[in-house]
Amino acid sequence: MTDLPEPPVPADCDLRDYRWMPMDAAALLNSDFNATPDDTAWRAAVTLWLRAWHQIPAGSLPDDDATLCHLSGLGRDIKTWKKIRSTALHGFILCSDGRLYHTYLCRKVAEAWEEKRGFNERRAKDRERKRKGSSAGIPAESTDNSSGNDLFKQEPSAGIPAETPIHARVGQDRTEESDVLLARTTRDPSREALEAIGAWDDPNCRIDGGRVLTWIEIGADLDHDILPTIRRVLESARRSRSNPAWLPSSLNFFDKAISDAKAARLRPLPEPEVIPHGTDQHSHRPSRRPGYDPDESRRRTLEAFPDLVGGDFGGAP
Repeated sequence: MTDLPEPPVPADCDLRDYRWMPMDAAALLNSDFNATPDDTAWRAAVTLWLRAWHQIPAGSLPDDDATLCHLSGLGRDIKTWKKIRSTALHGFILCSDGRLYHTYLCRKVAEAWEEKRGFNERRAKDRERKRKGSSAGIPAESTDNSSGNDLFKQEPSAGIPAETPIHARVGQDRTEESDVLLARTTRDPSREALEAIGAWDDPNCRIDGGRVLTWIEIGADLDHDILPTIRRVLESARRSRSNPAWLPSSLNFFDKAISDAKAARLRPLPEPEVIPHGTDQHSHRPSRRPGYDPDESRRRTLEAFPDLVGGDFGGAP
């Protein structure tokens, strides 16, 4: 196999915690492969792409017909597999390690793998920074109880769970939830939150960005709820303390404000008030009148409807 190309991705490339797989829909729909007349071959090929994404190395498949037949969804129908094999393996090439690699898929694998490694390196540096801080006698992070504006007072009913070390929660495959969550996006929510308060590049900062993942898990949106609220609350807190460089000791400081922002975003809009025909718009306030019946108000509106359209259509004049 010395004349075969080298594998395009590292041998330890593992994306099994990436539940999604990027696909260029326009390129697929306009490709020669999409014109494949055999539905079975087309379906088997797409199934193999999905299977390859979660193989190790990611983007590859074993060069074994029995295994490929099973992975393609054909079970033990090896006769059908051999008939469609060339079409189902469209885009795959055999490399020097004896495995098949998909040319397009491996480009996406390389991007995702680099992203995952970058996140893991940042997390390792963050842990090392905290370890050094602990050995230097810097107090561990705790919930902020600073006196000041009651707007920032921590309430147990804020709708956000109590602080739990997110790195301690793991799934059945022993994959940390923080890894899985950040592996599904090209963004790093924890970093963006720490950048918003100006703490990301501070080597002495002990604030744990993992709290952001808890906010996201309960439904808070990074762009609409979390980042704008952090900036607004921090600016107000610094102004009230007359300290433009002040930082909370924990992101828990923002819990209630972010919970309120999420609730405000998800709160349904009030239904428009129905004003019966012939009633003064400014004097009619049924919501404030004792005994107001919305069903009765709607009935009167329906009775007045023929007048609104210029007569009872379909009836006697």
